[in-house]
Amino acid sequence: ETLILKKALPLNYYKLKDQTGTIGCYDQLAGIYSQQKKFSEAKWFYIQSNMLARKVNYPKGIVNSLIGLAHVKLAIGDYQLAFSDLKEAEQLSLKYKYSYNLIEIKSTLSELYTKTGNLLAANSANKEFNDLKADFLRTVQ
Repeated sequence: ETLILKKALPLNYYKLKDQTGTIGCYDQLAGIYSQQKKFSEAKWFYIQSNMLARKVNYPKGIVNSLIGLAHVKLAIGDYQLAFSDLKEAEQLSLKYKYSYNLIEIKSTLSELYTKTGNLLAANSANKEFNDLKADFLRTVQ
């Protein structure tokens, strides 16, 4: 955390002016805070990542930050906003053919539907997850 905050982030942001590097730093920090269950900090860094990715038109960064935000919102019980983030990430992943992200999105949607008691939708998302995962594994073998 300290290394990213004091070295990597300033280097990418101020010296190199590397937006994708900065987005990566934000995502790493958000992930660290999320693991520590510091959800407000995690959410803040995912939002920074998302805003910068949108500013520089970096769809992969937008998708990654939306998935991260959804995980945080799921953890704090903000299910409707998590759903919105996942649906936007799903649309972008379909558009840009980010199959790996689609796998994670379907898995997270299954978890979300289960937590909200929508077992039919959870089973459907879980089936899509398993099908996508199987297809992906066939392509990498």
